[in-house]
Amino acid sequence: MNTRFHQSLTLLVSLVIPLAGQAGEKSLADMEHEAKQILSDPDNVAQRKQIGPVFAFAGRCAVTGRTNEALKYYEQALQRQPWHLDAQLAVAQLLDGAGNTNSARQKAELVFKYAETDALLAGAAKVLGQPFTTNLEQEALPTAA
Repeated sequence: MNTRFHQSLTLLVSLVIPLAGQAGEKSLADMEHEAKQILSDPDNVAQRKQIGPVFAFAGRCAVTGRTNEALKYYEQALQRQPWHLDAQLAVAQLLDGAGNTNSARQKAELVFKYAETDALLAGAAKVLGQPFTTNLEQEALPTAA
């Protein structure tokens, strides 16, 4: 895995993991157990409500180089919550890094079409090989007087 890709993925995952609550404090084995438990629930509505730890586990797998496992859990989580654009972008980056450019482009195009933040737009543009410049005005941060 190239260094720039790994740095981008690490940054993205660091943004995704906190969304799952306190998953960052758990061991990888504990996270995997929790993800499997959530996915084994026969109630799809309950799965969707508790899917955050599955995304967090997938992100942790990605950061630790367990790409196939990360993709597996991201895909399962995205079946329950497909509009999780941070995860869609993470999948695009993993696929791109693995040389699966067609699938990566499809995911990145979805993110680029629906994203509402510069971080997501820039990440998707990078996978697509397109330049990205924000259209938002840069505001000066207030300073203490």
